Amino acid sequence: MGDSKEIKLTLKEARQYIKDKEYKAALKEVKKVLNKDKNHYMALVFCGVCLAELEQPDQAIQAYKRATESSPDQEIAWEGLCKFYDKHPDNKDYISDHIASLQALIKLVQNDGTKCYDLASKLSQLQLNSLDLAAAVHTLSSQVDVISDETLQKSLHEKIVKIFCQQTSIPTELQPIYRKSLESLLHGNATIENMENMKHIIKLLHQMRDLRDCYQKCVVMTTIFPQNIYPLEYICRIYLEYSCCKKGVDVTEESKNPEDFISRLIEFSNKNLLGNLARGQYLIDTGDVEQGINLLAQYCKEV
Repeated sequence: MGDSKEIKLTLKEARQYIKDKEYKAALKEVKKVLNKDKNHYMALVFCGVCLAELEQPDQAIQAYKRATESSPDQEIAWEGLCKFYDKHPDNKDYISDHIASLQALIKLVQNDGTKCYDLASKLSQLQLNSLDLAAAVHTLSSQVDVISDETLQKSLHEKIVKIFCQQTSIPTELQPIYRKSLESLLHGNATIENMENMKHIIKLLHQMRDLRDCYQKCVVMTTIFPQNIYPLEYICRIYLEYSCCKKGVDVTEESKNPEDFISRLIEFSNKNLLGNLARGQYLIDTGDVEQGINLLAQYCKEV
């Protein structure tokens, strides 16, 4: 049995038994090899397959793990382990090992964009299910630069944006990742998807206090979606923040004179709170102090 040719023949028989779903017969052949070489990689993999099908999960996991330990840089055992865990999604005891197995496998398939995408998608969902937002986001973002296929890259960015959109707040350290994904999805067409992404990037940039870029994104959105008041309100908000708290508020020169945008907003909604507050402040800043104060007094009651 020590002869490599004989081992190959035995494993070939085991493979055929597995193909025919005769797992007990296959396991018998596999054990012949393991009795001679307890760390034989493919024998351990076949052993894992058979034991899993024979409903011996603990032994199956042990066989797969022994295979990964004997040859950690080979994919097959990791794939077998991941598939095993895939079949037991409700077993919480497997979650941490499932995540670790997927992480190990992703590192081995970096040259296969489709595999990286599929594994990253699966891994990030597991991490989300485990309430590990940062890990889920980093899993997806780490593959964007690895995968060259533009369609898959876009899909990864969409997944990242979707994850963040479901959060009530975005941790500061994750905001740059969210920003990168949103910016990669923006375009010049008036689609619903683009409108929502532009709203998201404007809100995020405002939270990040990048008011210069926030203002520019608002201006762009007004050209693509001229009937939408969302960017007009943020232009007014930025102006009010600058006018009331000039120190430490970094804005463009253009954003200091938003008269046209204020007028457009009030034209769309003459009782709009932000529009009228901005108009009142603008009147004060341009010398019409009395009218400006009266307008602010009227609408400050609503704040």
